Amino acid sequence: MSFNVSLSLKGIGPHKDTKFDANISSLTVAIYAENGSGKSFISKSFKRVSDLRFMESGNEDELKAKTSAMVRFGEDKGVMNLSITEPNKSLDIVFENGSLPKITEMIY
Repeated sequence: MSFNVSLSLKGIGPHKDTKFDANISSLTVAIYAENGSGKSFISKSFKRVSDLRFMESGNEDELKAKTSAMVRFGEDKGVMNLSITEPNKSLDIVFENGSLPKITEMIY
């Protein structure tokens, strides 16, 4: 079985406008790139989303500050979109200064 995967990052960390599209045979993916190219920001983007699960026991202001830190300097918001076509799902994450991440999941 193969999957079409699309990852788009706009205004997040060092990613002004980054796009990745590939057909892969496993959802286990390794990303190789030079130091300072933004690999950790991709990981941190998913971490901010998982932090929402623990917000009840955490500090909302601290999470808002972490979310604001994800946004590219000079931008008001950053957007990450992950689409996997098998099953047909899309996940949109919007990081906005001073707000919690906004998550939209769509199943086609």
